[in-house]
Amino acid sequence: MPVKLLKSPNFIANWFFGTSSTSDKQLLKQILFDTDPTFLKWAIDKVAQWKNQLQAKGIFHIHGTSDRILPLTFVNCDVTIKGGGHFMTLNKSDELNKILRQQL
Repeated sequence: MPVKLLKSPNFIANWFFGTSSTSDKQLLKQILFDTDPTFLKWAIDKVAQWKNQLQAKGIFHIHGTSDRILPLTFVNCDVTIKGGGHFMTLNKSDELNKILRQQL
């Protein structure tokens, strides 16, 4: 996917990140504007090419059921957040905090 497509606020970027509210879309727009294009291209490439062979121990993995960037089907997680997308640390923070408190 061309970096230019993700750097500009548009339907595709909002869909991938799971932003639907006006405030989430505005925040994503600012994040994308502030993100260095060279870093973004590097990061996308590294995630897309990652071939992890090692399962880390002691990790508690929380993942969203609606993450389109890192789909749930490719993830082995401990807990899911229903409807959580790649932006869920911001728009599902209450649910995440509740789970984290239970784990501490």
